[in-house]
Amino acid sequence: LNERFPIVNIYNFHNLSYPGGFWSFTYASKKFHPTETLSEQRVKESGLEFEYYNYETHKAAFALPEFMKRRVQKFIKG
Repeated sequence: LNERFPIVNIYNFHNLSYPGGFWSFTYASKKFHPTETLSEQRVKESGLEFEYYNYETHKAAFALPEFMKRRVQKFIKG
């Protein structure tokens, strides 16, 4: 992904129905950064009602624990 996209990141998801519950995904983009281009105002103005998602949970999904940072930092770009 790093060869094709200027922005590459990893984010986490807790899936309670999966043993261990901890999943991670890779995000790649040519334009949008997963947290830097996020607008809290835009989320509020969307008019969408969420049960779980909000601006803070979005940002927190991209905050990696230290053990992951050490192993994947060389793969994250942007």
